[in-house]
Amino acid sequence: MPPSLARRLLFPAAAPDALPPLVKSDVPEEFNAELYDILALALRAFVTPWWSKISRYDKDFLPEITNIISQVIPAIETRLLAAEFPALVLRDLPLIITQHYRDYRSAELKLATSYTQGGSTSLPQIFHQLQPHIAVSPEGCINEQYYRCVFDHILECLLPREAYAPEAERTIIREILLKVVLHDVLPKITQPWFILKVLSDVLDNTEGSKSTQLRKRKVLERPNRNENASFSFHTLLVLLLSAIQTISGLGLALIDGYRNTIQTIKRVNESRPFQDMTQSPLKQDAAPPSSSPSPSPAELNRHFAEPGLDMVCEIISANERFSARLIIGYTSMVAASFPTFVDRFLLYTLHKILSSPHLGVSVIRVLKRTMFPNGYPVPAPPPPTLEEQAAMRARIILFRPQGALAHLSPFLLGHNSEDTLARAIAPLDDAICNTHLIVLLIDRIVLSLFPELATKSIIP
Repeated sequence: MPPSLARRLLFPAAAPDALPPLVKSDVPEEFNAELYDILALALRAFVTPWWSKISRYDKDFLPEITNIISQVIPAIETRLLAAEFPALVLRDLPLIITQHYRDYRSAELKLATSYTQGGSTSLPQIFHQLQPHIAVSPEGCINEQYYRCVFDHILECLLPREAYAPEAERTIIREILLKVVLHDVLPKITQPWFILKVLSDVLDNTEGSKSTQLRKRKVLERPNRNENASFSFHTLLVLLLSAIQTISGLGLALIDGYRNTIQTIKRVNESRPFQDMTQSPLKQDAAPPSSSPSPSPAELNRHFAEPGLDMVCEIISANERFSARLIIGYTSMVAASFPTFVDRFLLYTLHKILSSPHLGVSVIRVLKRTMFPNGYPVPAPPPPTLEEQAAMRARIILFRPQGALAHLSPFLLGHNSEDTLARAIAPLDDAICNTHLIVLLIDRIVLSLFPELATKSIIP
């Protein structure tokens, strides 16, 4: 069997045995193989073209970079296991998104006031005044020096002293990360059309299940061919049997729902706390320093449902409609009445999603197929045309939920749901404002993995 690309590029002089694992956790065997594969593809695509012009016959540079990356990945794994994901996902990220919506709508209201200085100040500039950030200019330009210092401090936290000392290798890795994040990723994900495309793709999957339900409904529906026929005993019998079938189906659905609810409540009550679920020997060996003390027993009830409800309330402008405000208010009251169970349920659901053994493999495979469909990066597709963007926007605005939410959507979205959904996606229509949002999200994720950066200055 011929050697793999990772062995030929990253370990040319190594023995033909299994590659050393990049992570220490108990993961599927194909996880390390896929991780090595995407690492080899990335180095071949982004490093080999320019390094071969500098030193054509040097075969040690890529293995040296691999050696540095093989020390970075276990350090990142340790910090991922030690990070407080419940606070990040259930509290901080919803708070950041909620504040973005509030500041954007506040900036819109100030456009027709003296804040604009006679119309010379644009909406992104007013938004920047509400959310000033050292990494973003009023025109939406990213401060490269800010992220250059951030990446340098991250490498200092992850690499051993002897691996961090060589300035050439460290600078090359830092500039590669800077180029990928600031020049390839951020300018794309901050565009309104990209966010619309992501939302549209998510809704397309939902529409697929919706079409399946419609097909099933059409199969079950029978045309009323005897619509004008006179009443008969046969018609009465059909109606009676149909009513019995409907009542029987409803009863079975209620029994099944009750049984599933009882089982879920039992599993949630028997589940361990989130930090105990993610407990690993890695956290005992080398846990990164944290600037925050351990939580007291009084802080165990975090009320994780409240930030998410506030985010939904702000996105759909629920405070402008009595029915929506009433539904969200009653939901908040129920969550506040059972804070321990609600928090445990949310933590249980989050852990169930993150602890899937094949989640990491699936993510890496999707990333590899997206970035290197033929083994090499493909040219970036052109942005969608105005007509395509309008079609994506219309698909989002015309979306209607299914199931239980279908009965609640008229009360949550109001009688003019198209206008409500159009206003819900309006704060994502400006790329400069989206840049502020993405920068804040990146800062919060970085601080959750590297809490020591919050206690030191990153400006040299």
